[in-house]
Amino acid sequence: MKDIEYKKHKRVYYVSDISNNTITVVDGEKNIITNVINTYCRPFKLSLYKNKYLYVGSDEDFIIVISTFNYSVRKLNIPNNGIIEIDDLNNRLYVSNCHEVLVYDIESEKKIANIQGFVAVESLKIDSLGKRLFVLDICSKEVRIYNTANFKLILSIKNVGVKPKCITISDDDKVLYIANQGGKDKKSGGISVVNIKNGNIIKIPFQPDSSITSLVLKSNILYAANKGLNRIELVDTNQNKIIYSIKTTLQEPQSLSLTPNKDKLIVTNRNYGQSGALDIIDTSSNCIINTILIKENNTEPYDIVVLDETTINEVEYFSAIVKRIFFTTEETMYLKDIVVVISENYRKSFVFKKVKIYDGFIVKGTERRIPIKNRPNFYRVKFTLRIPYRIKFKHNKKLKNIKKFIEEKKEVILFIPDANSSAKSEININTHCKVINNPILIKDVLSFSLEVFLVIKVVGEIQVKLPLKII
Repeated sequence: MKDIEYKKHKRVYYVSDISNNTITVVDGEKNIITNVINTYCRPFKLSLYKNKYLYVGSDEDFIIVISTFNYSVRKLNIPNNGIIEIDDLNNRLYVSNCHEVLVYDIESEKKIANIQGFVAVESLKIDSLGKRLFVLDICSKEVRIYNTANFKLILSIKNVGVKPKCITISDDDKVLYIANQGGKDKKSGGISVVNIKNGNIIKIPFQPDSSITSLVLKSNILYAANKGLNRIELVDTNQNKIIYSIKTTLQEPQSLSLTPNKDKLIVTNRNYGQSGALDIIDTSSNCIINTILIKENNTEPYDIVVLDETTINEVEYFSAIVKRIFFTTEETMYLKDIVVVISENYRKSFVFKKVKIYDGFIVKGTERRIPIKNRPNFYRVKFTLRIPYRIKFKHNKKLKNIKKFIEEKKEVILFIPDANSSAKSEININTHCKVINNPILIKDVLSFSLEVFLVIKVVGEIQVKLPLKII
């Protein structure tokens, strides 16, 4: 028999630092830095593959692949300019090599396509179905859309903005949002909204000196990192209008990432070449609820991705029948002046040694269970309790025994659940007895008294599942 065992939820933030050539690993539950991984190159864009591997774009002729399990690092010899994108649905890696886009099968690590004709690719994006590739060229200010089945051009959209930096797509794959860093014109930074079907463009107005570097979308709220004004802008996409701003802890917000359930927005920002930080923003209140400082000197956080998963293991079980105690009651009884008549055969040379008491039990055939009205599963149980004992003595210098027992009529109220009917359940008795005074022998009569601690249990059998790993 197999079943599912749910493990602890895990949330991890991976942050690329292009000044220190490292990936900073942050525990997203505790909000603490847990590891720093050296990449031996400047790490730019990050992308997760099935939560198992972190792919890192660089400015070298290779891409770094890091295991999210043990943080082992390896290189893929793929030329790139730091811009990468992973398509989990089709198991593909898209890589910008400035003037071309290379497409690789992730499992075989073989190149399957080469799309050329660009000046400088700045951003790559795949739609939610994995059917279209969006390529943003920063120099030509153009977005090209390709069919991922045959890599043929579907649409080219020109003049999308000034120094376009990145793109994001609406949940219904109908609208494209483009972040523009802007140029000499102080009003040129902002967001372009593109109708993917016909290529029509709307510009959302921003304050002068705005420079937008990153975009993420939650429902109708578009979050934009405004590096020029040191804040996060919230844009209502129904109105294409800024409705709120959040000041970041440090200047220069660079990159944004939403957790998979979109309850948190993670922001990388830095303090003019000194130190870096992550701001954690609650997307329900749109307030900063935590800040994680990256204390290394001259840090420059660039990109961030979030790993969020609950580990699920399939565990094999076996069924077992076990005893279960459903109800217990206790009482202390005092049995006074228990009398034992000594046989005539032993009277003349009778020398008392001790009384040995044995475990009590219910006399077979005496147990009766009577349901109590208006008290479901409660029974008035009547039975005869028998406690055996033995008198040890010497007769003519030989050790002898007299076996006797005490019987006491008992009546108790017990709870017996429906799952274990009165016919199947058992009533177990445990007795702990001690003689409470010295036995007295007068002529042919021996008398003593007992203190009896009585424990009564209702016991039944149940079927349980146990993991094989405990055997």
